[in-house]
This record gives sequence, C-alpha cells and structure tokens, in this order.
Amino acid sequence: MKMAVIYHSVTGNTKHMGENIVKGMNAVHGVEAKSFGIEDVDTAFVKEAKCVVFGSPIYAAHITGQMMNY
Repeated sequence: MKMAVIYHSVTGNTKHMGENIVKGMNAVHGVEAKSFGIEDVDTAFVKEAKCVVFGSPIYAAHITGQMMNY
C-alpha cells in the first residue's frame, strides 16, 4: 500500500517530522511510503496513495500560505 507525506517546511523541522512519519509507515509490512516537499511532489505516486498526510508549520493558528495554496 502506498502512503505519502506532503509538507511545507520553512526551517526544516516539519520536513524532519515528515521523514520520521515515513520511517514509521515503512516499518509496516506491505507499506511503501514517501515524503515530498510541496515543491517536489510526485503526483503519480500521490494519486496511487491510499493515505496522504499533510504537514505545515503553524503561524498565528494558520498553516502557511504555500500549503494553503497547494
């Protein structure tokens, strides 16, 4: 089963968190998980994914504009 994590990371913390989530997903037998920054999304992989997780920094209780536009 394919799973994807799509993130926007300004300082690298959200990217790091997304990569750790993918490590956990890939530890499950039969799961193929990948993480993508919003600038580098493999749309073909994401379209086949059964689960997509989104990650974004929070500023003043809102996600980033880049993630909102994605």
